Amino acid sequence: MAYNWFGEKERTLATSIAAFCNIFGTAVAFAMGFIVTEDGSTLYISMAVQSGFCVILAVATILLFSSKPPTPPSRSSQKGTTLSNKESAKAMLTNIYFFLLMITYSVGFGVLSAIIACLGQILTPQGYTQTDSSIYGLTIITVGLIGCVVFGTIADRTKKFKICLWVCAIGALLGTSVFCLGMFFQKTVYWFWIILAAFVILGIFSVPFVPLSLEIACEITYPVAASIPNTTLGLTGTLAGIVFTFLFPLLQEPPKPDNSPGSMRIPLIVGLVSFVIALSFLICFRGTMKRTAAEQAEAEKEEAAKLFGDSDDNEEKEAAEEGDIPDDKAALLINPTQPVDLLAASYGAIDK
Repeated sequence: MAYNWFGEKERTLATSIAAFCNIFGTAVAFAMGFIVTEDGSTLYISMAVQSGFCVILAVATILLFSSKPPTPPSRSSQKGTTLSNKESAKAMLTNIYFFLLMITYSVGFGVLSAIIACLGQILTPQGYTQTDSSIYGLTIITVGLIGCVVFGTIADRTKKFKICLWVCAIGALLGTSVFCLGMFFQKTVYWFWIILAAFVILGIFSVPFVPLSLEIACEITYPVAASIPNTTLGLTGTLAGIVFTFLFPLLQEPPKPDNSPGSMRIPLIVGLVSFVIALSFLICFRGTMKRTAAEQAEAEKEEAAKLFGDSDDNEEKEAAEEGDIPDDKAALLINPTQPVDLLAASYGAIDK
C-alpha cells in the first residue's frame, strides 16, 4: 500500500501507521476486557461490538479504497517492475539477507504476539488481575503509536533503515527482558510500575520494529514487487506467532496445590532466548537499500539531463549565430517559431 500510494519520504511512516492499525485492533480487544465480568456473562456484548466494527471497516474498504492513485507517487512506483512472478520469487529466495531479516522478524513478531495473546495467563499466577492485563495491553499499543511516528519519520528523512532497526531491536529486547524478570516475583506496587515501564519500552521499540522490517525487505529485494516480500514476512511472522502462542501454554508449570494456575516463567524464558538467537542473525545482515539507491540514481540522472540538456541547447544556439552549423538548422535554433511563421505566411498568400 505504501509503495503505491506514498512518496519516497512518506513510505516508512505510512507503513508504520498501517502496521500500528493492525495492532490497534488488539488494543480494542484489551479495552473491551474492561466490560467483561469475571463470570463472562457480558462476553457476547464484547464479541458483538468487535464484530460490528470489523464488518463496517471491511465494507468501507471494499467500496471506497482503490488499489492505486491516478498519478504514481514515486519514481520506483512509476517505473514498476519488469520481473515475472517466477523471477521475483527466485530473486527473493536467493537473497541471503532477506532470509536473515525474515528469521529475525518472524521470531521477534512471534514472541511479541504470544506475549500479548497470553498476557492474562502470564500475569494471573503472579497476582495480577484482568484490569492489570488490560492496562498493560493498552499501554503497549498506545505508546506504540508514538514509536511508529517517531521511527517512521526518522527512517523516511534519513534513510538510515538499518540503524533504526537495530535501535528498535535492542529496545524490544530490553523491554522483554525486564518483563520476564518481573514475572519471577509476585505483584506489588513496586513491580506493577516496573512491568508498566517494561511495556512502555516494548511499545516504543517493538511496534516500530514491524514496519521497519517490512520496508527493509522491500529495499533489499528491489526490483521485486513490494507486495511479495511483505506478504512473505507477514506469512512467516503469523506462523511464528501461532507456534509461540500454542507453545506458551504447553510449557506452563502445573497448577499449584490450591488449584491456582502455574507460572509462565518457562515459556517466557524460551521466548526471550529465541529472540536473542534471532537477533544474532541480524549481526550478519549487510543488505543494500537497492530501492533507495535506484531512486537516488534516477533523480540524479534526471537532474543531470536537465542541466546538460539546457547547456547543449545554449551552445548550439551560439554556434548557429556564429555560422558554425548548417543554415536550415541555424535558422530553427535562432528562431524556433520560424516554421509556424512561414506556414502562416503561406496561408496568407493563398487567401490573397
